[in-house]
Amino acid sequence: MKTGSAQFNLGVQRKQQEIVRWLRQLVGLVVFAVAVVFVAGGLAFNRQLATSQASQSTSIPNVKCVIGLENIKPNTKGTLSLLPTGLEFAAGKSKVNISTASIQDIFTGQESRQDVSGAAGTAAKAGIPYGGGRVVSLFSHKVEVLTVEYVDSNGGFHGTIFVLSPGKATLLKDKLVAQGAKITTHVEASKPVAQPSPPPEPGPAPQQAKKLKASAIQLERTEPAEDLLIPEDTRISTYENVIHQLTKTKKFEHVYRSGDRAAADVPDLVILRLMPEAFKAGSQKQREVTTVTGATSIKVKIQFTSRDGKILLEKDVEGKVRFYGENLRATYDLAKKVGALVNQTF
Repeated sequence: MKTGSAQFNLGVQRKQQEIVRWLRQLVGLVVFAVAVVFVAGGLAFNRQLATSQASQSTSIPNVKCVIGLENIKPNTKGTLSLLPTGLEFAAGKSKVNISTASIQDIFTGQESRQDVSGAAGTAAKAGIPYGGGRVVSLFSHKVEVLTVEYVDSNGGFHGTIFVLSPGKATLLKDKLVAQGAKITTHVEASKPVAQPSPPPEPGPAPQQAKKLKASAIQLERTEPAEDLLIPEDTRISTYENVIHQLTKTKKFEHVYRSGDRAAADVPDLVILRLMPEAFKAGSQKQREVTTVTGATSIKVKIQFTSRDGKILLEKDVEGKVRFYGENLRATYDLAKKVGALVNQTF
């Protein structure tokens, strides 16, 4: 009887062990199934997140960067993209980013420009910068201009100008504002023809008797009088062209932008201010059709001062484009004259 009872107990134990092993296998399968569900759900979520991020980005091809981006030549065409972090302009292997947090203001404006590129407009061109030129078969098309003002990591002021197809600039501006980009109240002028600003206080400014010396120069922002309506792209083009010409003179160890904190440590810093006095918005189409009317001009007072505000030199300079080229070429002409004055003065 004892032997039979022992065998019975042994059989029960084996049965219990088999049940335990089966339960363990079942639990393992359940855990595996749950893990598969979580992994699949995670992949689906990642795909949804990627799709959501992709939907937040906007890419616009064939955008012209007129001026203002580091390591991008003027009038370069590329793709302008709105990313979750701001703007990106890509041309070939070059990419430049403008973070939303760095943006200080955004301007949009529509104007009529001349198509002087492509087979439809092929003709002899004058050798002028930024792709301007006179062509035999002139035709205009509407474009939209996006002007973005931003600061670099040192607080230095920058401005860049993009030319896009109609409606695209406004779309990008609205999305950047939704991301938190700063903007100010803008004044719209259908015909931005400005009148001269009030004359300065009487008294001649001291003129330099000998060449000035300075290790660095800082260009302040172009701030016209309130009653002097100048398109923002003209102001930015003036600023960036003058920065380029100042660097090109090689007269200074450093050329600082407005707001650059590094300029505070330069004892012999010279400050350059461009004070617009008059602006006449001409017509590129009139110039290139008639070659007589439609001139664009901008007149500014050039002022060099020491750090303590002492005026070192003042002079009126005017930039013009009379015949061929876009209206913004007047700012290039002005900047070249500023560069020539710097070469004479320092």
